[in-house]
Amino acid sequence: TIPTAVEMAGAQNRVMGGAGVRVATTFWKVDDSAESDLFDIHRLRHLIEPEIDLFTSAQNIDQNQLFIYDPSVDAINDVQAAQVALRQRWQTKRGGPGRWRSVDVFTFDIYADLFANQPAMEFRQPADFRGQFFSSMPEFSLPRNSLNLDAIWRISDTTAVLSDLSQNLDY
Repeated sequence: TIPTAVEMAGAQNRVMGGAGVRVATTFWKVDDSAESDLFDIHRLRHLIEPEIDLFTSAQNIDQNQLFIYDPSVDAINDVQAAQVALRQRWQTKRGGPGRWRSVDVFTFDIYADLFANQPAMEFRQPADFRGQFFSSMPEFSLPRNSLNLDAIWRISDTTAVLSDLSQNLDY
């Protein structure tokens, strides 16, 4: 059936649009003299990847003016965000003669997620949780300014040590 004008009187239509840009580059240096049988290092290549990711969006109705019926749609935020990152990788050769392959033996990433228009505190629950910028779906980001570090040491093909640190800069 087609809704009547009385039934549609409480309806709200929300429009949202956004745009973003990512700028990144890579620098590297190879050290052919690096050799350690204990750590399975046979040559090292250090890659440094600075990156900046910018995103902005706007909507005509804020989420706090809506009844959240479908969280995957109604709870999205319009955000202005920047992620500034410095990603580093150290690669080596593993596998032996005739089977050499490149492996990321150690990675270390540090990045800051910065948001210009965060929703009111009652819409950022839990408030002390870390922020996170999702570049593939920025409207679902967790809009809190934060500093994040990630590290992975691949000791062997079957063993890795992981570490991460996140600091909420707003709380």
